[in-house]
Amino acid sequence: ALEGRVSDHDPVLLDAIGSLGTLLVAEGEVERAIPLLERVVKESRALPVERRAELANSVADLGYAEQVRGDDAGARRHYEESIALFATLPDSGGMDRVLVNLGYLADRQGQLDSAEMFFRRALAYRRARHGEAHTRTLSAMTALARTLVHRGVLDEAERLSGIVLAARQRALKGPHDLTSDALVLRAQVLIPLGRGGEAEALGRAALAMSRQLHGEVHLNIPFAKAAIADAVASQGRRAEALAIRRQVLADYRRAAGARHPATILAMIRLAEDEQAARRLAESEQLFREAMPALDSIWEGRPVLAPPLTSFGALLAATSRCAEAEPYLRRAAVLAATRWPRDDERVRRPRALLDECRRRPADDRAGPSGAARPDDR
Repeated sequence: ALEGRVSDHDPVLLDAIGSLGTLLVAEGEVERAIPLLERVVKESRALPVERRAELANSVADLGYAEQVRGDDAGARRHYEESIALFATLPDSGGMDRVLVNLGYLADRQGQLDSAEMFFRRALAYRRARHGEAHTRTLSAMTALARTLVHRGVLDEAERLSGIVLAARQRALKGPHDLTSDALVLRAQVLIPLGRGGEAEALGRAALAMSRQLHGEVHLNIPFAKAAIADAVASQGRRAEALAIRRQVLADYRRAAGARHPATILAMIRLAEDEQAARRLAESEQLFREAMPALDSIWEGRPVLAPPLTSFGALLAATSRCAEAEPYLRRAAVLAATRWPRDDERVRRPRALLDECRRRPADDRAGPSGAARPDDR
């Protein structure tokens, strides 16, 4: 009803429709939200120059909805437009959230250098605008620290995670999701620094806090458990870590559903851990369930290369090179677009392909014993 009443760029009606759209995104109704947000953007383009901030924010809202839906190209296009609009305004308030979202978008695509750049820009902006201890500054700091862990820049990540945790504990009295997240962040940083015992304690504290806040069915529960599993594994307790990793997948299925990206990523991680434990049948079942959805999440990006390599390695190890080779070839091609030739993510699929090609013909056959058409 609101949508149909917009005829003269009424700011109250535009704001109401935009608010409804963002609420629908937050409630998981992104397909219903996007037509509303597109209408607001269309109407906002006709607004006078002095109301350009409304256009900048509406374009950013549409970009976020597209990001949630998985339309990364549309999200990036609208984010870049909104940044250009914010740059023309005397007060560019709002640009920082776009920078953070661009950082998350780049991180999801495996573009860690771009993610770091966007998070650093957002952090600098928020420090200047809000100060070091403001919650928005701490959120940007958290995002940057996680990306630095993935990049192996551990000294800075350790420093930032300490700042975030101390600030959250000072400002938030009692259990809080932001404190729980800061505990998990600190654990994630300490694990590669060889401080697995400390990391495990932090992860367990985060889990207890999340249970107190939400019970057993909430995304924060498996998020904390995943950090505990990593910490336990880093201390050599592999069987215990594997058991926790199975709980992580079960918890994500309950809290988010079978097709949620977090569930699919947990499935891949468990598949790799089952493979490392030589539980190959269990690993293969998980890989086969996850692969179609994983491809839709990452859409042929280089970050797909490691799980493709792991699945190809499993098939090759069970004398199914003909089936393994397409996965390994794709992994090698994707990895080469992102990482240097001497990177393990590039070298491993190539080495596995070479090993498969040296095997006898019987070892290269598919399950039926016949060669696949694309491998003849």
